Amino acid sequence: MIQMHHIPGQRLQKVTSSNLDDFIFNLDRIPFKAQSGLNDLWIETELDTIRQEADLVSKIRELIGRRYPSLASAPIKEHCS
Repeated sequence: MIQMHHIPGQRLQKVTSSNLDDFIFNLDRIPFKAQSGLNDLWIETELDTIRQEADLVSKIRELIGRRYPSLASAPIKEHCS
């Protein structure tokens, strides 16, 4: 598993029940480029249920996989901290 390194420029998006719809709506507008600050995105979820979080991860993979086909079939592993 890749861990966030907490270095300047790393993007962190916190997703909660109150901003979930906006996050999903805007996900395909988030830029990714091969340069520092735009080549990764860390997503922290605080939803009401494990099922909601699993559904969100699947939706993220689906939406990002449209632009980056190699991610469309990336495995999803459960993780709790």
